[in-house]
Amino acid sequence: MGTVTPFIPKNSPLRLQRVVHDGAVSFFIVDPAIGIFPEAQAFIRELTKWRSSHNKTVRGIAYIIIDWCNYLRRNGLWWYQATDQNYIDWMKNQKLGKKRLSRKNRVVWRWYKYLYEHSEYKRQALSIFESISLPTDASEFGKPRYSPPLQGGGERDPEKARKSITFLSDETVDTLVNDIANLPQNFINERDGLIVAYEKECGLRAIGISDIRVSSFSAALSKVGIIPKYGNILKYATDKAGRAQVRRKVAELAEFGSHGVQINVVEKFSKSRDVMLNFDVIYQTLDFLWKYHDRWKKKGSSSYRSKVHLFISLKTGEGLLSSTIADIVKRRFNNSNLDGSGHDLRRHRITQDALDMVKANKRAGKLFDNVAIEVALADKYGHNDFATMRPYVNMARIMDSIEEEVIDHYER
Repeated sequence: MGTVTPFIPKNSPLRLQRVVHDGAVSFFIVDPAIGIFPEAQAFIRELTKWRSSHNKTVRGIAYIIIDWCNYLRRNGLWWYQATDQNYIDWMKNQKLGKKRLSRKNRVVWRWYKYLYEHSEYKRQALSIFESISLPTDASEFGKPRYSPPLQGGGERDPEKARKSITFLSDETVDTLVNDIANLPQNFINERDGLIVAYEKECGLRAIGISDIRVSSFSAALSKVGIIPKYGNILKYATDKAGRAQVRRKVAELAEFGSHGVQINVVEKFSKSRDVMLNFDVIYQTLDFLWKYHDRWKKKGSSSYRSKVHLFISLKTGEGLLSSTIADIVKRRFNNSNLDGSGHDLRRHRITQDALDMVKANKRAGKLFDNVAIEVALADKYGHNDFATMRPYVNMARIMDSIEEEVIDHYER
């Protein structure tokens, strides 16, 4: 029997439907002929697990998938019948700038990658996934692969471009941490040391750190059974036996092989994501809260304020702004005669994770799987564009090569 070509409803394009139910907003990619378009909707549902469904990014990604599928429909094709030439023709028809063109390219590639990894359409998705072969050569779309020259003539300085991202050395980070630890132990110094720990160990942005509340830290502990559900960790501050029990449960969690606890934070563009707090950060946070618990009490009362920020001002008791947190860390770098910032600490954390992934891939025989590492890092650290992670992966590979050279030198 011959292959039956499915009917393509050319006059029935996909569209995006916004649904509000009980105050929650959801987006659905709808095929007027059959209802919800399942292959695309599964991908959108996965995105909303770690992005706010109100976020324009999710909606924008949905529209890109709709645009691609509707283009195929107008040419009598289903999503799994596309060829690389269809894809190139579609991209050539886009009257967009280089960045937006690149974004469309990545969204479609990630959608097919998701279908290959998570759906029953592995074979169909793989053929397109491989033919698109991210990153697609931009020259195929009639776009230049280089940046335009600077105004007034001249060429870009590659050395300046290379230095646009600062990578801190381990020695610099250790010096900063040790300098703060060696200062007199008071509220401000210990608070600032904890801020540095959250940036260094968790890779959080300043805006994410400013969002952390005592209630969210308590919720993270309650999820893994360290404190009762809806408990407040501050209530253990004056309970010696209670503090010992909390510490014992944290230690037991570590013994069972856990990496820490997940805390929910809200960062840029109101995106919500879960961040792993390792045990060093957990213990440091507990010590800080219990030592200075009076700072979070209501005035003239023995009870604690609800939903108060973890990082507060000494003078006002109110939560620190993200700009203030950035200034605090920058000042700490300056006090130690070091060049760096809070965002550089975040970059250091990302680079260390990239290095771990590079080494893991090498052990598994996947020597050049850069895109998979970039996607994993982007998901973990809340980046929309996984290509942003490329400098970190490149730096990780350089660091790995240097380590190998050192090992080879001493083994000879």
